[in-house]
Amino acid sequence: MFAFWKKGMTVLAACPNVSVNLGGLTMLLVAPVEKMGIGYAGLLNALKHMAAGASAEEKCAIFSGTAARAYRLNL
Repeated sequence: MFAFWKKGMTVLAACPNVSVNLGGLTMLLVAPVEKMGIGYAGLLNALKHMAAGASAEEKCAIFSGTAARAYRLNL
């Protein structure tokens, strides 16, 4: 299942008009994050662990750059 999801996400990532909200992704469990009740601190900690191998540029995109671009924010 993960391989199928990853392939689809890779295709979507090539589209300049597509963004993904990480808060709504299913993380290591079969339950959406917003229904897990882990709170913001727990979610942020999990996302930091998931992004541990990412470059500084990729981390910027994950944690602020994509949202700034998608919502046209001037950060």
